[in-house]
Amino acid sequence: MKKLLLRLLIVNLLLLAAAAAVYVARQVWPARPTALAIRTDPADAEVWCDGAAVGRAPLTLPLAGARPRRLLARREGYADARRVFTPAPGRPAALEIRLEPLAGLALVHSSPTGAEVTVNGAFRGRTPFFINDLPPGEYRLRFTLTGFSEREMALRVADRVPQRVHADLSSDAARLRLSSEPPGATVRLDGVARGQTPCELEGLPGGARRLELELDGYQPHRADLELQPREVRPIHVRLAPTPHRLNVISLPAGGRVYLNDEFRGETPLALTNLFAGEYRLRVERPGYAPLARTVTLGARGEATEEFRLAKNSGKLVVVSEPAGADVLLDDAARGVTPTGETARVSDPLELDLLPAGTYRVQVRKSGYLPRTTNVELRANAVVTLHERLTRRFVVDTRVWIGPNGALLREGMLVSETPAGDIELQLQAGGTIQRIRRSEIVRRENPRAP
Repeated sequence: MKKLLLRLLIVNLLLLAAAAAVYVARQVWPARPTALAIRTDPADAEVWCDGAAVGRAPLTLPLAGARPRRLLARREGYADARRVFTPAPGRPAALEIRLEPLAGLALVHSSPTGAEVTVNGAFRGRTPFFINDLPPGEYRLRFTLTGFSEREMALRVADRVPQRVHADLSSDAARLRLSSEPPGATVRLDGVARGQTPCELEGLPGGARRLELELDGYQPHRADLELQPREVRPIHVRLAPTPHRLNVISLPAGGRVYLNDEFRGETPLALTNLFAGEYRLRVERPGYAPLARTVTLGARGEATEEFRLAKNSGKLVVVSEPAGADVLLDDAARGVTPTGETARVSDPLELDLLPAGTYRVQVRKSGYLPRTTNVELRANAVVTLHERLTRRFVVDTRVWIGPNGALLREGMLVSETPAGDIELQLQAGGTIQRIRRSEIVRRENPRAP
């Protein structure tokens, strides 16, 4: 038992010694101040601490002791933001303060009501209405109402105190008395239909206006007006008849158009400045039967006539072996057969829109015997002619082959490969012999000068 009491006494003495050491340390080395980093959104707000200005954010504020601090952030155009911060001695801390933007309040009126209002050029509504989202600043309000003069007013927003904006609008209405010859023309003012002549337009605002009169069969009348406030202006318009327009189209296009036997152009064609009445219209195109009809132009200013032409011609298609042959119809050159995948056989040469009848077709090429054929063409028919030309035999190649070139071969060159191998049609018997380049000792063209 004595040992237990002795141990308890020793523990209590140690606890008292530790508490004394902590007290002495606090008296000799006081606690370090707290470093408080303050930021605001938006930045550059002025900061107060316990009623004293300490600078503009962002900033670092040293705080000694653990008592609470009252912080205030203030920036023009934003509501004040308040915070209470209790520091922890010796520990760094950060605080971000968000400021809410101020928005002004304004009740907008006009006399009379219904005026359109723009704020700094942006439409906001028709009077009366309420605005609750204007940031602090200077604004220009414009009031417009048909039949009344525009008015501008200034508005300054500094805080949330509601304001009342009222505009008295003065009337500037003018009046138009409209008539036309002939009557019944549609009246448009600034693009909006307002009735038919004769008519009277009231309550028009002064200023620049665009007047249009339209009547079927007559040219539209357009005029720019400058109306004065409270002006009464009579306007009488004599409308001019609309020139007629005749659109001529054909299938196929490209037909030659004759108006009263006078050539006027090819389809599609617009014939303008025509008077009302009857016209003789004819359309012709090579390879097609001509069409003619009488056209009557009435009250309407525009008409369209379509001609569907019937083909009265045929087509001749010529293929030659080899390609590049001249083609003649009745001794008149009509083209050359085009080269296809190989020069041995041509692609088709098409001769279209040939009048029906019998033709003498010649196919000829230098170095070949010509071919002549009689062909009969019918309307809407296609005749295909495949001509294989026979080559004229001309000795144009001599080669010496064999040991020391002892053997002579001469004839007409048929073909030659890039490697130098040749095919030679021999004069004797017309046989074709293939000779490799490695066999040729000497080669010459006897026709060369």
